[in-house]
Amino acid sequence: MAQHDNLGSFNMHSCTLKVNSIYRATLLAAFLTVSLSNVAHATLFDRGSGLIYDDVLNVTWLQDANYANTIEVDGGNVNGAFFQWQYANSWASNLVYHDSVRNVDYSDWRLPTVAPTGADYNGSNYWQSLDSSPKNEMAYMYFVNLGLNSFPGGADQTDITVGSVTIKNLQAGTYWSGTHWDVQPDDGYHFTFITSFGATSAHDDYFTSYAWAVRDGDVSPIPEPQTYAMMLAGLGLLGFSARHRSVN
Repeated sequence: MAQHDNLGSFNMHSCTLKVNSIYRATLLAAFLTVSLSNVAHATLFDRGSGLIYDDVLNVTWLQDANYANTIEVDGGNVNGAFFQWQYANSWASNLVYHDSVRNVDYSDWRLPTVAPTGADYNGSNYWQSLDSSPKNEMAYMYFVNLGLNSFPGGADQTDITVGSVTIKNLQAGTYWSGTHWDVQPDDGYHFTFITSFGATSAHDDYFTSYAWAVRDGDVSPIPEPQTYAMMLAGLGLLGFSARHRSVN
């Protein structure tokens, strides 16, 4: 009889441990779900220090779409905003940007590319509207991320906010890309994106346009305060469960 009682107690204890394990696993899963829910369907992330990450194209943009206007640039106009293509390309490729949050310098910048992004792309077209099927980095930022169609006339130095992300100093005008126009790849033409109309075009390299720098990949994200709190709560829960298990 005693053995039966002990067996019953053992089974009850085993059942309790299983329930506790399931309970802990459920809580941990819920914690992870809440932690990840804020980023599950996001596209743009503000990484701090003037850096914006696009998790669809896997590129990092300068938050300031006219950052060149803030520094001395050879080959630009008097305030550094406009470039011929060779100077725009040189500016981007030689840019060293200091990330004050992570104390890191990034020197792998470039001009945005005109390349397929989920749809067919005709690289021979000199002029093509991309409202219905944005297919390049600049157009994707403009149409999909920012939800724009055409820029308000004369609205230079305008900040565009989407959710918790703000793009600063987006100009009403033409931005260079780093992609040759296929029809004349060696004749000095590169694709541009015109924010005033919401369309991709191509211009002679001596044309003057704005430049917006982008780099491949992400930078180290900075957890938000609520994420820290949830992480601490989760660690506390796991620590309590471990102590409870050792006592039992």
